[in-house]
Amino acid sequence: MKKYFSICLFALGGLISNQILAQAVNPGDGVGNAKQETGSQNFLTVAGGFGNGNLLYVGLKALENAMPSSGNAQLINAGVSRSPLTFFKVEYRIKPKHSLGLNFAHSDFSIHGDVKDSFFYNDFGIPIQTNLNVHYLSTSCNLRYNYFFNPEAKVKCYIGASIGIRGNRISVSSNNPLFKKNIANVGLSLASVPSVGGDFTLGFRGNIYKSLMLFGEVGAAKALFQAGIACQF
Repeated sequence: MKKYFSICLFALGGLISNQILAQAVNPGDGVGNAKQETGSQNFLTVAGGFGNGNLLYVGLKALENAMPSSGNAQLINAGVSRSPLTFFKVEYRIKPKHSLGLNFAHSDFSIHGDVKDSFFYNDFGIPIQTNLNVHYLSTSCNLRYNYFFNPEAKVKCYIGASIGIRGNRISVSSNNPLFKKNIANVGLSLASVPSVGGDFTLGFRGNIYKSLMLFGEVGAAKALFQAGIACQF
């Protein structure tokens, strides 16, 4: 799934470059362009960016910090890592203050460590401590509605909500053959069943160069904060 997001972001970069070149080759009359932009109500917006402030990651990091001081912790030398939270958005303005589109978001987390008081013997009879790695992937595709408070301003403010499907994938691995045999009985298939999700955010888009914009959003989503670049067509 990370490959698909990379392709989307690469395609967005290509579209933005093409748009800049087209505007540079044929700038036209400044007054005429301004009138055309203001009068055009139906246009496509494509955006991509990154997020920060995922609640699951915050909770895992808090757990990671608490484990060394807890005598009851079953996972020692634990560590939590993640890949950047990525977003890709396609939106169509149906009226000056209203738009509909699709939001794609992807997150990738893992927690790893050694299982306390758990050892096994390798082929040479040497005791090896059992380690455990839990990997969680989540990709969502939501139908989103945005309401723009000031659609003609250089800095546009909007509020939006979405609902859609969230795909989940949880995998567990270990260096202990016995653990590997029992992992299948943990119920990971049930935990990986797609679920319904959504978001609700407040955002802004500010013009930086003709049809190019910076965007930022804050609210209840896969990331509390997200920002990136957008382009109108």
